[in-house]
Amino acid sequence: MRTPSLRTIYTVLFLLGMFFIPFNSWSGISALGEYSRESATLFFLMGGGILGLEFLLNRKIVFPLKNAVFCSVLLFLIWCVLTTLFNISGVNNHFYKGISGIERFYRQYLSILIIAFFFYIFYINVLRKMTTILLLKRLRLVFLVSLIVISFYCAFETLIVVFGLVQLKPILSIFNYFPFTKVYFIGDRISGVSYEAPALALYLITICGWMLSYIITSKGIWRFIPAFLVLELTFFSGSRTGLVVVTLQYLIFFAVLAFFKKHRKNIIYLFSGFTLLVAVVLAISGGKIIEEAKVKLNSLNFEQNLLTSISNRSRFGMQYASLQVFKDKPVIGVGFGQLAFQAYKYYPAWAITDNYEFRSNYKNQRRDSFPPTYNLYLRVMAECGIVGLLLFVSIIVLAIYRCFKLIRDPDDTVRTLGIVTLVSIIGFALNWFQTDAFRIFGFWICLAFLSIPLKTSTAEPTTKSVTKIVS
Repeated sequence: MRTPSLRTIYTVLFLLGMFFIPFNSWSGISALGEYSRESATLFFLMGGGILGLEFLLNRKIVFPLKNAVFCSVLLFLIWCVLTTLFNISGVNNHFYKGISGIERFYRQYLSILIIAFFFYIFYINVLRKMTTILLLKRLRLVFLVSLIVISFYCAFETLIVVFGLVQLKPILSIFNYFPFTKVYFIGDRISGVSYEAPALALYLITICGWMLSYIITSKGIWRFIPAFLVLELTFFSGSRTGLVVVTLQYLIFFAVLAFFKKHRKNIIYLFSGFTLLVAVVLAISGGKIIEEAKVKLNSLNFEQNLLTSISNRSRFGMQYASLQVFKDKPVIGVGFGQLAFQAYKYYPAWAITDNYEFRSNYKNQRRDSFPPTYNLYLRVMAECGIVGLLLFVSIIVLAIYRCFKLIRDPDDTVRTLGIVTLVSIIGFALNWFQTDAFRIFGFWICLAFLSIPLKTSTAEPTTKSVTKIVS
């Protein structure tokens, strides 16, 4: 029996990591910090370790130093260090919730290095050997299989939490034996195998473009099913951000598709099928679905929610404080990871008054969890200044530019991959308006194949934009 190569092993680990991206409802491993519940991290760490072993044996690894997207990521990582050094006197004096400014920087910088450097390099070295068609088929198939598993779970969860069929709970409890999964229920929103509804929504944002691509590449009515499943799960997740972002992803996908005459009939078929499906669902359970739709529409009333929702007051209060910190040092920022040490001074009264979240968590010195920003762009503005923001936004802009170049490619598979990536990148960029974590695996996976020359055959990739580090 032939022994699998190191490349085969870490490629399989990469694909397993992709499959398990949404499976994070377990208790996790506390030593991994903010990655503790991310089961995909375990596979990516193992895969990266084997890639390192291959490097030790062959003395060869790929860094695409001539690729603009890759270089923009490196420049941002370097600036995160520089802005902290520029503020070193203040960083040395910071202390909040039992953590010093230096320790906070080390923790946060290690966190971003894991996803934006080590995993990013790992993804690049896995994907660079794949042809375009293999890349599209493999990654999409992994996401489809995970979607099928999650859809099965969410079907029972929806019947239980939305339609009140609690007698089905014992069936769903079988998933407690599934890796990295713990079955529990929170209110009337579904979260699937993720620990909360927004985490499920992020997974759906991640796979949306891939599932929509079946409409382009497949035939028959079944090609529309994956896209319908994404839309359905997003609806029942109740995530406001998910509803907005996935809807915009659909619009972007069809807007791009409309430029290609041969795909316009697919748009007609999809909307016709969608209308028919809605009619059937309303006929079967119209009252309950209409009631759910009203709830989802009401959740998008941000003005009303600001007055009635404590979590929204906390969210906007944090964002307001971040802007005030940015105004203090608008050019270079206050240092990477240092926002919380400054923001607590600017929490507005309208946000903290009668707000248990600030009292019991964010301003509670006995709780070691640092308050979030709920907006990555505001976090980068405050911590890294306008220079850091421009560098970070340049990553997204260059990625989108690269996507448009792929969409104009004469090869159908490359064009499809460009559309998928464009839909995904814009989705992630929009999602960052309500979360402050760089830890979005799908984004860095997309950047990985935007950082390498794509192969349309089994030939080796050209080295024009690839630099190999050889001892």
